[in-house]
Amino acid sequence: MTPRERLIATLKGDKVDRPAVSFYEIGGFNIDPDDPDKFNVYNSPSWKPLLQLADNHTDIIRMASPVRALTISVKEN
Repeated sequence: MTPRERLIATLKGDKVDRPAVSFYEIGGFNIDPDDPDKFNVYNSPSWKPLLQLADNHTDIIRMASPVRALTISVKEN
């Protein structure tokens, strides 16, 4: 199944080839492994196996916002 087919089937309650799982924060806005924040899961060794699993075996829907990106770039100027 394609990610789109899997999502639609899941929402309809139909059978899918693998379960749909939400990794809400793993697909977050700011994926920055270099951010030293102690709450940043992307630079934590203990989170690395889960992050790799999510990337390799799930259909992560990455959050993106053109409005938010525009707001950030305007603030920086």
